[in-house]
Amino acid sequence: MNLSILVSVIPLSLLFAIPILIGVYVYKDAVQRGMNGALWALVVILTPGFIGLIIYLLVRNGYSRLQCPNCGTKVTEEYTLCPKCGTTLKAYCPSCRFPVERDWTVCPKCAQSLSGYQTSYTPPVENKDNSLGKILLIVIITPVLLFTTLILFSVNYNRSSVRVGYTNTAYLNESHYAERPEVLEWIEQCKKDPSKIYALYYEAPDGDQTLTTYLIYRPFNDQYTGVQTKTVEKLFGRKKVTVDFNQNLSHFRYENQLVCITVLSKRSVKLNVRVDGKPANFEITQVDYNPALFIMHESAAAA
Repeated sequence: MNLSILVSVIPLSLLFAIPILIGVYVYKDAVQRGMNGALWALVVILTPGFIGLIIYLLVRNGYSRLQCPNCGTKVTEEYTLCPKCGTTLKAYCPSCRFPVERDWTVCPKCAQSLSGYQTSYTPPVENKDNSLGKILLIVIITPVLLFTTLILFSVNYNRSSVRVGYTNTAYLNESHYAERPEVLEWIEQCKKDPSKIYALYYEAPDGDQTLTTYLIYRPFNDQYTGVQTKTVEKLFGRKKVTVDFNQNLSHFRYENQLVCITVLSKRSVKLNVRVDGKPANFEITQVDYNPALFIMHESAAAA
């Protein structure tokens, strides 16, 4: 995917995804604590920034996530028995049934001696949830991801905005290939279907570099249609040459149905064809001969 599209898609996706993820977590957590899950989810999603989440985290501390170890019923720390199944959850005074601790010797409510008294009980368990940690990790990673993506896009944009050297472009017509029958034969075949744009593609090693040639032909090209070409270097050294056929507003007559582009680079070059700035339907044919009328030599360009 093109980085310019990626940079626009990722922030928009995260802009909607993160609040929804937080809202889902808050809803589930609030329901387990006996709170109004739908209301708190809306508060968190609609509140700007993470203010809603911060408020919820402060408020939720007053609501327990404890549950009965036997039946799973929601209980609080004050419960000595499960209200549903009767499981003993905490030690209590045999006289007034006030919750007590194991090392207490006297009940603080009725002054009953607790010496020698033992109560068999199973303490409530907490329904642990690691979702909050995962969400917070996403919140922390998101700015780093966006920053890294912007850096990559910036590098790509800066490199793409400069014309790549070692490129020769010639604007030609059929008469220039009078002595190249193989090219003329290809042109005649292309004329049978003028709805497309055609290109001959040739690639060969040239020392430690690659020589790439494209001969682009647009059948019955309007004489007032100009042609613009640009070779740019993408991220990681990938190169692309763009040929754009566009209406010439100055009414200057052109004779350039053929465009020959030769590039000497470390890697082969991809072709992109447009008409008036929009992607065009084009067909590439790879050949074993160089359709260029002249060949770029290494002496003509720096290594």
